[in-house]
Amino acid sequence: MMDINEFSREVRERLVQRYPLVFPQYRASIELVEKNNGIVLHGLTVIPDKDGATPVIYLEEEYERYLHGEDLDILCDEIKERYRKAVKELDIEMGKVLDEDNLMKSLRVDLVDTDSNRELLEKLVCRDAGCGYSFTAFADLPADGPVDGRIRITKDLAESFGLTEQQLMEKAVRSAQKNAPAVLAYPDDIVDLPQWDRDTSMLDEPEVDPEGFLVLTTKDRYMGAAALFYPGMKERISDAIGGQDYYVVPSSVHEVMIVPYMEETSPEKLAVMLRNVNMCLVSAEERLGERILRYSRDTKELTIAADLSRGIDLGMER
Repeated sequence: MMDINEFSREVRERLVQRYPLVFPQYRASIELVEKNNGIVLHGLTVIPDKDGATPVIYLEEEYERYLHGEDLDILCDEIKERYRKAVKELDIEMGKVLDEDNLMKSLRVDLVDTDSNRELLEKLVCRDAGCGYSFTAFADLPADGPVDGRIRITKDLAESFGLTEQQLMEKAVRSAQKNAPAVLAYPDDIVDLPQWDRDTSMLDEPEVDPEGFLVLTTKDRYMGAAALFYPGMKERISDAIGGQDYYVVPSSVHEVMIVPYMEETSPEKLAVMLRNVNMCLVSAEERLGERILRYSRDTKELTIAADLSRGIDLGMER
């Protein structure tokens, strides 16, 4: 059996030989595409012969099918058809998305672990969010479009619109608050989010003494961890739970858990729980590290209470 690198090269060679008009020898390539937290995917693409965009077809799914015994030639035929369909759709989609007015309307922010994404953050429009996290800006794309979910906004793209990094991030944060409003609810209720109105969020209907964990996310539950760092959000969460302090368990890029503070609650145990959840349930690309945060109503500050990766204990670092 080939490994993923050998598989990717073999797919490219077969496509070049069988479909040279679609995959020209000197422009078809395998690109290693960096995602969150250093995750690297193998993408098949064709370098444009002039300025323009090209779809990237990630090969990890086909590789899994190959490992389970599916025929490589059949997989290559499917990859070719997927690529050709994506090319037809891409010109239309990119024309819409990269129009400045449309892009500004679809801007949002996501949250990434800063230390795990140093190289990526050098290329992207970003802002330090605090507690070891950074905001990045992205344009939200239709779920059925040919591009991979979203377009991350690079420094070069911001410059092409005549905006500084700071100006674009300010626009992205404001747009995110409008396009992806935050919700706070019990985990069981989050399942029903698609039917929710915004007013059903605990942020708008506080509970004096909620029991157990709560979930903070966005209404569409996509990149919802960023809502924790929306302007004024940390204070709003405290107001929503009766003015209490609370812990934050960053369970994935899509949501964080809010745990009302109790003296007997151990942030170290919460960190161990987070590590176990990460290992069993969260893909490496969607993790936000192994730190537990604590919000103090008195100081109005969010600090690191525990961090398994760095041995930090009880609020020793902002």
